[in-house]
Order: sequence, then C-alpha cells, then structure tokens
Amino acid sequence: MYQLAFVGTSGYLDPEFHSSGVINKKSDVYSFGIVLLELVCGQPVITRGEERIHIIEWINPLIERGDIRRIIDPRLQGAFNINVAWKAVEIAMSCVLPIGIKRPDMSCVLLELKECLDLEMGSRET
Repeated sequence: MYQLAFVGTSGYLDPEFHSSGVINKKSDVYSFGIVLLELVCGQPVITRGEERIHIIEWINPLIERGDIRRIIDPRLQGAFNINVAWKAVEIAMSCVLPIGIKRPDMSCVLLELKECLDLEMGSRET
C-alpha cells in the first residue's frame, strides 16, 4: 500500500482538503479560481505585510459594495468593459465557492471565459 503526501501552496488549496484530506476535480477548479482572481485583480493570493489577507477576504467587501473599479487590476487604468469585468469576477467567485459540489465543472468555466472574451472583443469593435 502506498501513501501519497499532497503538497500545495498556501492560498491555492481547496478548503475542503483541510477537512477531508481529499483532492478531486473540484479542488482543481478552486485553485484555478484563485489564479483567475489573481489575474483579474492584479493582486497576490495572500497580501504580505502586517496582516496577511487572502484574496477572497480582500475581494468580498468590494463585491458587496459593487466596486468593480477597485477590484480590477489597476494596471488597466480603467480601460475595460464593466460587464465583462463583472462576468470574469463572477466566474472566478463561482470557482472558489467553499463547497466543492457547488463549483462549476472546468468545461463550464471554459465556455464562460470564452463568452467573456467574445464580449470584450465585440466591445472593442464598436
């Protein structure tokens, strides 16, 4: 019998793994959602400093206030389609839901991200 040890980077690991010790496809969806949040927000998964704040803790109050301009990577300098930005944030947040079975499959995530790209490309043409 083999015993496997799982090693993951802090902040990217599915919270269900901490309680169950099980990694599955939905764990990958969670990790992908974290990476997507980093890309959309331009923020690290965990902020460094006196207080270490996870990106989900950082973004939740901004979502509640509807403050998309503070959510999106400031390097874009406001040059983004607000509807596409919200859709990207919604996709990422669906991936990082605390309960794995409520997270989408990666095939759904891919389709939704393609929709985002199509919307963004369409808004640039007009």
